[in-house]
Amino acid sequence: MQNIKRICFIVTLLLVSSAIVHAQPKEVKPLKIGDKVPDILFRQVLNYSSKTARISDFKGKLLILDFWHSWCTVCVAQFPKLKTLQDQFKDKVVILPVGFDFFEKGSIEKLLNKRKGTRLEIQMPTVVQKEHDSLLLRIFPVHRGFPQEIWIDKQGRLLAITDHHALTPTIISRFRSAGTRLNPYFFSSS
Repeated sequence: MQNIKRICFIVTLLLVSSAIVHAQPKEVKPLKIGDKVPDILFRQVLNYSSKTARISDFKGKLLILDFWHSWCTVCVAQFPKLKTLQDQFKDKVVILPVGFDFFEKGSIEKLLNKRKGTRLEIQMPTVVQKEHDSLLLRIFPVHRGFPQEIWIDKQGRLLAITDHHALTPTIISRFRSAGTRLNPYFFSSS
């Protein structure tokens, strides 16, 4: 009977230890240019056909994630430019604004609602990134401030991380045609 109790105790200890080890979060490191981007789930997407989206939903197209905050005047002022570029490149490119809703809860939706029905209305699909969804900031750290652009190629690989000045028709065309062969550190619009 003693042996059975010991065996049960050891088996229970092993199972609990195994569960604890598997429950530990894996260390997430920033991605490097050329790395495969994980298939991230966006839990809240506004102005979109679905309430959620994944990176893989945009596979086969150049995907540009535009990181922004509602308090960033440059970020908000560039929405017409984003819409113009999206319209210009149609189905070949997806520009997806990702609003970070960390400091003032509901600020992204409040801004979008405030602009509804005005010439400044933001009609593009927009991701609302909550504080607990910080995977994006861990794999794409913000080095230059907001807005920040994350460029992902048709195969789901990281092409570049830039500021908003790189969002030009010329540079978008270069990324579309050259893909990962383009030097991500050179962004001349000439």
